[in-house]
Amino acid sequence: MQARQQSRSITSLSTLLDPTQFKVVVAAVIATCGFDDNSNEFAVPSLGLKLGHSLKKCASIMKCEALQNDDQVSVQRANSFIELCDIEWLSCVSSHALRTLQQRQWNNPKRLPLATDVKKLKEHLNSKADFNKCRPKTSPDDTQAWNELPKCTLVIVMLFNRRRSGEIERILLTSYDNTVNGISSDATECLSEWEQALCRNLKHVEIRGKRGRKVPVLLTETMHEYITVLTETRTAVGVCVGVSFCMPFQWLSQSFERCTVLA
Repeated sequence: MQARQQSRSITSLSTLLDPTQFKVVVAAVIATCGFDDNSNEFAVPSLGLKLGHSLKKCASIMKCEALQNDDQVSVQRANSFIELCDIEWLSCVSSHALRTLQQRQWNNPKRLPLATDVKKLKEHLNSKADFNKCRPKTSPDDTQAWNELPKCTLVIVMLFNRRRSGEIERILLTSYDNTVNGISSDATECLSEWEQALCRNLKHVEIRGKRGRKVPVLLTETMHEYITVLTETRTAVGVCVGVSFCMPFQWLSQSFERCTVLA
């Protein structure tokens, strides 16, 4: 929409991804991000960085389609646009956006949760999970209790491991079944008695993290008990046996906000 205000010749994104329209692209991005000429700062600096990556990605997609259609003119347009982005985008957009982000971090106090708040949240989650873990066995048709248990378990595991929600919510049953107690004897000798006791009591699960990296997740006996209840009673509440996910970890933000408010 901003590009069309800059030039009436823009009818689609493919016509915008043209080296002759590069100045129009820069002007449209600057207007969208709210650039201030007096202070040389962006109102939304992160948007300028993201739009640069997205436009280059769109140009690469246009290049792939042109190669498949043997359209050498469009291939050359896409290559020229990507080359212009590599050369000019840093000085036109990225440098101002990065400077704005850095300046906003100066003297910006970091708000950390109080230990009492974290303790209160943990106690609330445990009490809510303990209340719901017995109901699926006594009342198999109680789907509400079964749905509440994985939400609480997700937040408990996430807080304990300080991992991303997307990593925890995608734990597979195969990964959970391959949990390991403790570590190798050679590594145990380097640990203190307290650390050795933790290794004996905690279960170790390795899952796929960001960019395919191996991410370790530790589970306590209480967490293991919650997950066991979910896997044993999943068919009674109508969850398909073929589903490979350990728990239906969905609606994380809503459940976390609810638990925080209730705490």
